[in-house]
Amino acid sequence: MMNKKLLIAVGLVAFSSSICAGPFKINVDSYGDEDGVTEAINQLGMTGTLATSIYKASSFNNIFGSTVIDTNIYTEVTALAGEPIAGVHTALDGTILNGSVGDKNSRFVNPVVYTQASLIRNIDQLNLVDGSGEDFEGFSGNNSKDWFLDFQYYFTGTVSTSSQVFNDGYFNIFFIDKTSGNRVQVARLDVDNSELSNANLQVSGGYTGDFDGDGVADNLTDFQKNFFFDIKTGKTFWELWSESALNTNVVAWAINTNVVPPIPSASQLVLFNKGTADQSDDVLIRQTDLNSSIGFAIPEPSSVALLGMGLLGLGARFGKKHRRTTNPVQ
Repeated sequence: MMNKKLLIAVGLVAFSSSICAGPFKINVDSYGDEDGVTEAINQLGMTGTLATSIYKASSFNNIFGSTVIDTNIYTEVTALAGEPIAGVHTALDGTILNGSVGDKNSRFVNPVVYTQASLIRNIDQLNLVDGSGEDFEGFSGNNSKDWFLDFQYYFTGTVSTSSQVFNDGYFNIFFIDKTSGNRVQVARLDVDNSELSNANLQVSGGYTGDFDGDGVADNLTDFQKNFFFDIKTGKTFWELWSESALNTNVVAWAINTNVVPPIPSASQLVLFNKGTADQSDDVLIRQTDLNSSIGFAIPEPSSVALLGMGLLGLGARFGKKHRRTTNPVQ
C-alpha cells in the first residue's frame, strides 16, 4: 500500500492536551547473554518492505465499496491472488509493471523474499532520543551483531471513492537472535480505525497483550512482557495494557501512510483471475515499497478513564466480535 510514515495518534483524533508522545526503551536483559536496556528511543525505523494491497474486485470501478486487505505476508498474498504474483504484469491501463520502474508505488517483485535472511521486513533502525547515543545493546539492522527485529502485518477494511478505511488487523513485531535463530513475538499492535487527513490516510489502534488475537490474554514470558517499556510512566507496555480495566488503547499507535493517491490508479492495479465464471474470486493487486517508522503514545493518567469510557472514540480491546487471529509466520 505504501510509502509510510508511522505517526503517533489515538483513535481517529490527533493528540489532545492530555495525550503525550513519550520515548520508550527496549529491554533484552532477560534473553540469552544480553546485558541490559537500550537508550531512550523515539521511533523504530523500517525500510524496504514489500507491501501488497489486495482489492476484492474485478474492475477499477468495482473497487469502490469493496474489501481491501493490506499485508506483507507471502502466504496471504498468494492465497488471495490464487497464484504467486512475482513477475512482469500489465496494469489495467496497459502500463507494464516489472519491479524496475522508478515509481515505487507500482512494483511487482518476488514476494518469496519475505524471509528473515533477506531482511525485507526488517526493522533496521532504533532512532534514539539522543542522536549521538550508541547504547543499542547488540541490536543491528543489518543482522551483523547480536539481535534484530522484524514484523508482519495484515490490515482489512473497505474502499470509498476518496479513501481506504481500515478497521481491523494487526502489526506484529518479532525479536530474532542471530546466533540461535530463535524468533520471539514481542508485540501485537491492533488496528481499530482510520481517517483521511490532509490527503494522508491515518490508521490507528493500540498495543494488546493478546498476541495471537483470539480474544484471550496470552501467557507471555517475562521477556515478552518486559521488552518495551515507557520511560515516563516507568511501566512496560504490557503492564499499562493489563492494568486498564477494559484493555483500551493505553499504548496507542497510528500510521500516516503518505500514499499518493490514497486510492490506487488504474496504472498501479493488476487483475488476478481465479477462473470463476461469476468473477467472484477476482482480485486487483497493487504492490509497493514500504519505508516507515513507528512510535507510541501513552496517555496521561487523567485520560485513562476517558479512554476506557470510549470518549475518544476507542472501543474495548476485546469488544469486537470478530478479531482476526494471527496466521503462522511465513
